[in-house]
Amino acid sequence: MSNKEEDKSLVSLEKERGNRTIFRKAHNRENPYALISKVILRDRRLSAKAMGLMCYFLSLPDDWEISINELVRHFSDGEKSIRAGIKELVLLGYIEMQQSRGERGRFSATLFLIHEEPTKTTQPLEPQDVSPYAQKRHADNRRAEKGAQQNTDKNKLLKNNKQALTQAQPKQEPQNPSQEPGPNVVVSLIEKTQQWAIAETLVRTWLKKHSAEYILCKIEYTKSYATKNPAGLLRRAIENDYKLPQSKQEPKPVVESVYPTHEENIAWYAGLSDEEKLALQKGAVHKHAMFEHHLKHQNASVLDDSFMQHGLFKDMMRLIGRAKC
Repeated sequence: MSNKEEDKSLVSLEKERGNRTIFRKAHNRENPYALISKVILRDRRLSAKAMGLMCYFLSLPDDWEISINELVRHFSDGEKSIRAGIKELVLLGYIEMQQSRGERGRFSATLFLIHEEPTKTTQPLEPQDVSPYAQKRHADNRRAEKGAQQNTDKNKLLKNNKQALTQAQPKQEPQNPSQEPGPNVVVSLIEKTQQWAIAETLVRTWLKKHSAEYILCKIEYTKSYATKNPAGLLRRAIENDYKLPQSKQEPKPVVESVYPTHEENIAWYAGLSDEEKLALQKGAVHKHAMFEHHLKHQNASVLDDSFMQHGLFKDMMRLIGRAKC
């Protein structure tokens, strides 16, 4: 095709098109179309989503039963968006919802009755009409701004009152300031709780909050009860201020405990069998979990004859109750 022929075809195409911006197909059986009222298309209160739903509804047969699931499958919008569009059409009077009843009179499915013209509108539609959701958003924004301003004023007032009270009241020294306990007190408490495998750091933490006399009372409280978890009972007694009943607070006669001498313990231990020595080791570990760790760390064995000269031998005697703690 020559250049002149191409120019002629372009000119003819432009003349045929004229000033058209919308190009329609032939309406016939192969290309069916739907009749839509211009009332819907010119209603400025409708959002594009609601208007699209109405166009789809009016393209369906008159006896078509509409459901949310079917709309979600048909459109790319999610269920939340579809429900928002339907709610908008309900508020404007384009959709009427009715609850249908089943065989026994119970409510079953929801029927959507579509009206080509809104049933709730008695005044002619004006171009300045806007969507009710836009009106609601503006009202919410105004309320939010007013609430934020009130909260700001309230916070300023509370801050000013707090500053005034702080300046008016003199600073008070903390009551009962914690005093640093002496080293002998700390060592004594650690030794008393050592049989329950309580860490030294925990004892020092207690001493920062309570006096040594207070902790000693709770230790005596724990000793007065036969429990499988004395360490847990002591913690609860200190934190919750457990006290002995009146019957258990009566002074008991002091009985001096008589312990064998170190030489007597050596003679007694030398006459035990290996099974008995291992059983004593198990009992000592049960009362103090770190005892076994000390044995491994110092490479000591309760079955060796030299163990009786080891410092851990005295620890074992104390743990099993044959030496003074």
